[in-house]
Amino acid sequence: MYRYPRPAVLSQIPSQQHAVLEASAGTGKTYTIEHLVIDRLIHTDVRLSEILVVTFTEKATGELKSRIRSLIETILEHAEVVESDLATFNAGSDDFWVFDKPIKSKLEMELFSFDLAPIFTIHGFCNRLLSELAFNSGQVFKQAKVDTDTIFEQAWRQAVRQDFAESPEHQERLTRWHRKSTGDRELCRLLQSAHSKGYLRNRLDVSEEIQTLKSQLSKDFNADEFIDEVNQLALQRRGLEAIATLAPRLDQLNRSETQGQDYLAQLVQLNLKGLIRPPRSRVTAQKAAFPDGLSAKQSVNLERITQLSRIAELLQAEERADVDALLPMVTKRIDRQKETERLFEFDDLLNRVHDALCDETNSDFLKLLHERFRYGLIDEFQDTDGKQWHIFKRIFVDNPKGVLYIIGDPKQAIYGFRGADIHTYLDARDSLLRAQDNPAVRVPLRINYRSTSAMIDAVNMILDQDDANRMLQGPIRYSEPVQCGRQSLALVDSDDKPVKPLTIWTQTIHPSGRSRSPSGAAVLSGFMDNIIQSIQGLLSPNQALYLTDEGGQKTRLTAKDIYILVRTGTEASLIADGLTQAGISSVRQSNSKIFQTKACRDIIRVLKAVSRPSLESARLSALYSSFFSIPEEPISQHKRYSDDPAFIGQLNRWKELAERNRYGDLFRDLILTSGFLARQLDRIGGEQTLALVEQIFEVVLETIGQGRTELDQLVETLERWHEGTLIPDGIQSSMRLAGEQDAVQILTIHKSKGLEAGIVFFFGGYSRPPSGAVQTVNYGNQRHVLVGRSACQAFGDLLKAQAAEENERLLYVALTRSVAKLYVGAVESSKPLAGPYDILNKRLLALLDSGRLKTLADVQSHQSMIGPALDAPLSPTNEAVSVPTLWTNRDRYDRLRRRHAPWIVTSYSGMKDQGPKQPMPIGPTKDVIDNVVDDGHDLEPDQQLAKDLPGGKHMGRFLHEVIEEMDFKALLPQSFDEWAQDNHVQWAFEKTMRRHDIDPKWLPDSQSLIFRALSKPIRLDTDPLPPLASLRCLREMEFIFPIPERAHPLLDSAENRGQIWTVDRGLIKGFIDLIFEFNQRYFWLDWKSDRLAQYTAPSLHAHVQLNYAIQARIYTIGMVRVLGIQTQSDYDRRFGGYVYLFLRGSSSQDTDSSAVYFERPTWAQVVDWESSLVNDPRLPSQRRVTHED
Repeated sequence: MYRYPRPAVLSQIPSQQHAVLEASAGTGKTYTIEHLVIDRLIHTDVRLSEILVVTFTEKATGELKSRIRSLIETILEHAEVVESDLATFNAGSDDFWVFDKPIKSKLEMELFSFDLAPIFTIHGFCNRLLSELAFNSGQVFKQAKVDTDTIFEQAWRQAVRQDFAESPEHQERLTRWHRKSTGDRELCRLLQSAHSKGYLRNRLDVSEEIQTLKSQLSKDFNADEFIDEVNQLALQRRGLEAIATLAPRLDQLNRSETQGQDYLAQLVQLNLKGLIRPPRSRVTAQKAAFPDGLSAKQSVNLERITQLSRIAELLQAEERADVDALLPMVTKRIDRQKETERLFEFDDLLNRVHDALCDETNSDFLKLLHERFRYGLIDEFQDTDGKQWHIFKRIFVDNPKGVLYIIGDPKQAIYGFRGADIHTYLDARDSLLRAQDNPAVRVPLRINYRSTSAMIDAVNMILDQDDANRMLQGPIRYSEPVQCGRQSLALVDSDDKPVKPLTIWTQTIHPSGRSRSPSGAAVLSGFMDNIIQSIQGLLSPNQALYLTDEGGQKTRLTAKDIYILVRTGTEASLIADGLTQAGISSVRQSNSKIFQTKACRDIIRVLKAVSRPSLESARLSALYSSFFSIPEEPISQHKRYSDDPAFIGQLNRWKELAERNRYGDLFRDLILTSGFLARQLDRIGGEQTLALVEQIFEVVLETIGQGRTELDQLVETLERWHEGTLIPDGIQSSMRLAGEQDAVQILTIHKSKGLEAGIVFFFGGYSRPPSGAVQTVNYGNQRHVLVGRSACQAFGDLLKAQAAEENERLLYVALTRSVAKLYVGAVESSKPLAGPYDILNKRLLALLDSGRLKTLADVQSHQSMIGPALDAPLSPTNEAVSVPTLWTNRDRYDRLRRRHAPWIVTSYSGMKDQGPKQPMPIGPTKDVIDNVVDDGHDLEPDQQLAKDLPGGKHMGRFLHEVIEEMDFKALLPQSFDEWAQDNHVQWAFEKTMRRHDIDPKWLPDSQSLIFRALSKPIRLDTDPLPPLASLRCLREMEFIFPIPERAHPLLDSAENRGQIWTVDRGLIKGFIDLIFEFNQRYFWLDWKSDRLAQYTAPSLHAHVQLNYAIQARIYTIGMVRVLGIQTQSDYDRRFGGYVYLFLRGSSSQDTDSSAVYFERPTWAQVVDWESSLVNDPRLPSQRRVTHED
């Protein structure tokens, strides 16, 4: 027999009843979950595959898997072998698990097959169901995840061009938005916000409610009785006069036969606010307050009138009418595209499982789930919504053999903006606990293992529910204060003296002028000084703080143990700048900064190579990333590494992992196999780069969940994140510190949930937060989405109460992050603070006045009299004003400034912009931006196509990018039709067309242009050149070289031979579209999509000389430098020349690509070109000073 210690809390959780585990912050929720899983394995016959565990994020899922696996391993390794009589004695004890060899074998078997354990996020669980039970759930077998914002924007653009254009009514709507400064882009964002919040599913249908209210008021409301009562209340005369006018008109309208829109129109004209909020006067012994003094009957009538007023304002919202008219057309296009291309969004996973479980004709699906799962453990249940609850209810509560455990803390329900619905939690909890047949057991977790006893006492006092001015005054209370589970944990100073857990800074600020609240900026400014000074002290040896635990172990709290919690990004920037100026290292947690990094760009490069292992340019680009290390030698030698069969084989193995949707294995193997991990650990600062890469991979995994996502689409999403055109909504992707780095962390309260720090500062929430035009409200016990400012104003009282309750919960999260020390501010003012911090501020002031915090808090005053001081009389003075002496050594200052100025990086386009503007020539050489083509020539069909194909930058960029995506080697063996139908070709064209907003109707034509350009031989003077697709090529090669100086070792110059190149003025860079090798010579090529009247040799020559002469010179010099050419003989042997290939000029009737401009400049020309750059007026003339004074 064996025994192992068992947590006592498990005895409170029944194995055959549902249970509600409510875990306050720091009470070991995850610890309880992992031990509960093991307890069911030991005490029941259930298998691990029959226990479903669902948690909130991919990161939490990974942590829970790791902890459960580790616990099984620990039990198997360290379980104590006991005699049978002792085992019999322990079997009646709740302190140990006692089990025999069959149970031990069961645990071993579960460990062996642990990778199959059903531990998911909710989206991962739904996707697994739809994949494994596709036939039973009525879903397609293979689908790809699509980014919600991307597919919405595509559908929006298509609807604007096609659907809205056909309707004068919709055109009028768009015109109205165009007249606004925001334009139709703001309309798109409004529709997108409404769509993301599920407006069409959750919009408020008021037709039935209007009829009910009208009927009730016609029966119970009498204008004369109402007027008689309000005349006895404390109202101003103009308020009484308004009621005397409005009440009879409302009474008459309700008793009339008017219905529908006519009734609503007349209701709007009444302006019921005069009845609901009349101007009040002072309450006296004879005059009671309004509406408190109304009788019960008239109070009910007033509430009904208030509801009618809300509905009238709701229906007046202009934005709501626009969304009602336009959003269904956009979503119809989204649904059509998802069905056609077998795509899904995150929310689709829940919707499809929910619909399948509701389908009464598909009972097999539910039956299979009942047979598969016996236990369900749903973590973070306070962040669920009605749809998720219905899924779990159907699987477990409606299952006679099912047992459901919901685990959460309603006090930490802070994700309402993401769709979480605290009312769903409360309803689910109550329905489980009050069930008649098999009521659930409530198990509160009350022992806090996170914080010191003093810290817990301080927070308990702030959250004390017995006070009249308590926090958490809504339906969610702190009715069960936690107790300390680590009595030995304490905070001390360097002399081992106890330190109080709270520091409260007080400042007095009075509103200035007619302001209703103190200035939020003034409050921030005062408390920022306190925070900086306090942190400077904490980081000094004399004022450092220490944590002591069992055995007297003493640990100093350093910068990385300090959190600064803020409400907004503006507050984070403000305190980050202040810390920087004070010389304090800090890391600001940001949702998008990690993607604007070189690490993210390198990941994109590697994944592109994994997606296209046969594409040489992608392989070379990956090799130049930080994931690989190639010798420092001429770039021309790098191709052999790209063509290494071992490297290509590794890319194909990674591609196979992606195709099997095993992205976690792919990312892990990429870090290890490429040598990236070893190199970063051996490099100064490499640990931070490694932490950043791992974090990006975590965010990607959390984004895609367990859903099937195509690698090409994943790369496209990463590129948009990197460019900043798309933000990973709802993902905690803040910049993470490497383990050993020591810096203060600045993060929002939302991001701090689930985290802890030794020392916590609270900074922010003093100003009123902005509100959007789309809000969610709980009305009539249901969640509804409101659209439009007037609609939100109509429900303003409900939204305000809802926001206040969530702000209280947010403050609870902030207060419970600290292990040992918490710094907060208290503002004394004649008016309340405008922001949500006012809730905590009032509580702190009340506790300070009562003296109850004396033993728990250090109180420090920071007086900042703003407002009255401005009204104080000025004291005139006759003293001369001293002018500070300025540093007059201007010449030395200018030289220092130039020396430390950043390098200038320019390109051929930058030089072209600096040059003189030349007039557009009249004749055959029209520029790319000219859409006019001579019609006087007889055009072949293909040339007519080139004329019809739209011009402009978008088309040019599209054609360039799609060529970069093509697999050259796969093109030649095929005919055009075979090649055009290839899945990879179609995907590359369609994806790139969507990115550049190219109409899909141009797909066949653009494919024809590209195929001809790559598959036809090229005519270079008298030398025929094979098709480009058959040559050794390198695509998208970047070059960069210093702006030439006289002191540099220039080409073919004996002067300065052997000197090292330095960067003085700056750098010249460029990207060559294609480098190819022919007859042992290297050529560079540039694709051109210019629309010309003719593509004859004279036309092309004139066009290139006019538009691309600078580019030709710069690119040739760059190519020569890359090849390491120094002499004429080397040049003649290795450099072949340059080519401009005009894509539109090629005809299918020609045997080769005729629209080609080719030139091979002489060595003397190239030497002269480089020398001319020294004094080229289009380059910066200011050099960096290199001598010292």
